[in-house]
Order: sequence, then structure tokens, then C-alpha cells
Amino acid sequence: MFYYHRIFSDNKLNIIPFLLIITVDCLALSLAILLAVFSGLEPTHFMEEGEPITWFSAGQLAAIGAIAAIVGAIRFRDRYSRKIPHASPWIWFFIATCFWFLGLDELQEIHESIDLWIHELLNIDQSHLSDRLDDLVILLYGAVMGFVLYKNKRELKQFRQVWKLLKLGIYTAIAMVILDAITNQNDIIASETVNEWVGTIEECFKIGAEGIFLSVSYYCLQIAKISSISKLENN
Repeated sequence: MFYYHRIFSDNKLNIIPFLLIITVDCLALSLAILLAVFSGLEPTHFMEEGEPITWFSAGQLAAIGAIAAIVGAIRFRDRYSRKIPHASPWIWFFIATCFWFLGLDELQEIHESIDLWIHELLNIDQSHLSDRLDDLVILLYGAVMGFVLYKNKRELKQFRQVWKLLKLGIYTAIAMVILDAITNQNDIIASETVNEWVGTIEECFKIGAEGIFLSVSYYCLQIAKISSISKLENN
């Protein structure tokens, strides 16, 4: 209840869209895990490349990108048609592009390919440590996005209502990256069964983080609409 007030009530955010998105995420994950287990497969079977959860994940990322692009279009109109100087649409188009790229990465495993390319470029043998380069690539994605967001903090201050929820999404994503690094090889968790289940938890964190970011993008869209209407009425 405390977190509800801090994230939603205090910031005047309707919790219903968030609950709906997270419920769909939980249902999709539960169904994938139960089907795999009762079919005698590994719990992550339906979360692997080309499987339903991968497409579900890519769909969420694409949706986040689409909503960010719409926010960008609203802010573009505010700046160039309604002459609101502080509106900065380009950061939203950047965010949209980033999430669309992440969706493509989810389907094509681009960061894993970068891992292999680095091995070939530097002519290094694969090891437990070097095989975790793809996790560093993910961290690099996050660092670049974080830097760009920081440089555009004036625009993002217009959406400060979602900051606490955004932080929750970032923490969830960081937890996902840590678990992915742990389960990348069997050198940290020797038991293959335990490693698989920890990998399942990692996938749950990933889908959960996407759900939170999808909620954040939805709230940003609502804030952008209300702000745009308010500015128009004041003019």
C-alpha cells in the first residue's frame, strides 16, 4: 500500500492500466511455464528464440516504441505548431527508435551476434568470462539511453509523475541483466536444473520490466495529451 501511494496515488496516476498490463504479462509467463513443465520440457522452452514469449516480448517493446513515437508527434506539434519552446520531440523519437531496435534484437539476437563478432575481431577464445560480453552490450545499450535521457532532462521534467515508476522499471531491468549474467554459463550455478529455473526468473524480470516501461509510456502519452490541451486552452 505504501508503494501504491508513492508511485500512483501521490502522482495522480490511474493504477488500472498498470494492473492490466502486468496481469497480461503474468498470465503469458504462467501459461508458458506451465505448458513447458507439464510437457516435460525445460521451463524456459517457450521463452527461447522463435518461441511465443520471445514474440510477446518483442511485441511489448514495439508497443513502447510506438507510444513513444506518438508522444514525440504530440510534442512536435506543441513545439512547431503551437510555439511551445520547451517541448522537445526528438528525445521521444530517439526512445521509440531504441525500443524498436530492442524488439528487433529480441527476435534476431543482435547483441549475441555482437558477442561473437568481438571474439572474432579480437581473436580471443570463448571462456566463461568472455561469453558474458553480450551482457555488457546490454549494459552499454542502457548506458547510452541513460546518457541521452540525462541530457534531455528538461523535457523529461514535464513527465515527472512517472519517475518513480520508471525507476522501478530500471531496477527490474538491472536485476534481469544480473540474473542473465549469472545463468549465461553453468560456472556460477553448477546445477543445470537450478540454472534453468533461475533463467526462468530472469525471463520473468525481463517481461516485467517491459510491462512497467509500457505502463510508463502509456502514462507519458496521457500526460502529453493533457499538457497539449491545457497549453492550447491557455493560448
